[in-house]
Amino acid sequence: MSMIEYPTEDSILAGLLETASNKWSTDGVEITQEDILENMSKIAFHESKNIADAIQKSDKTESGIGPGRGLFQFEVGEGEGAATAAQRLINQLGYTPDFLKGFAESNYDVSSFTPEQQQALFLGNLLQMPNKPDAEGRVPASFAGVDTDEELANYWAQYHHAGTELGTPEYDTMIDKFTEDIDYYK
Repeated sequence: MSMIEYPTEDSILAGLLETASNKWSTDGVEITQEDILENMSKIAFHESKNIADAIQKSDKTESGIGPGRGLFQFEVGEGEGAATAAQRLINQLGYTPDFLKGFAESNYDVSSFTPEQQQALFLGNLLQMPNKPDAEGRVPASFAGVDTDEELANYWAQYHHAGTELGTPEYDTMIDKFTEDIDYYK
């Protein structure tokens, strides 16, 4: 009896990129793996300036430390963003990758993960993320149809950041901050 060998993080990410590209390329419009990586890089730049071990600073806590961690600032704690993303990645893959074993014991802190592991977590989360109910200005939970930085900002605000309501002044402020960062990123 041989043991099942699961893919490495690099091949996990490669497989997720291929899956996403195939899933989101529709009606003759191709979304390349490079497009997906570029969008992920822009989000990571906005969230952490592409610093894999980033820990959120916050003036809302006594310690000065917020819950966001890593490239994409996934929030630590049971039931929070990193835990949800991990479960969605497991659901997408159909197994638990080695780097997620013992993840709960770290309080779901992604800041020790490699950039490739964090990208796999982000993309697995996105591939399993349900669309929000249709509403004026609502975008799908994918990079399908994301051709501009403003469209990427709307995806980010509605699904990754998800802390403001569409159509509010706070939402517009979040979009402006994202697009300003992306202008700097370029």
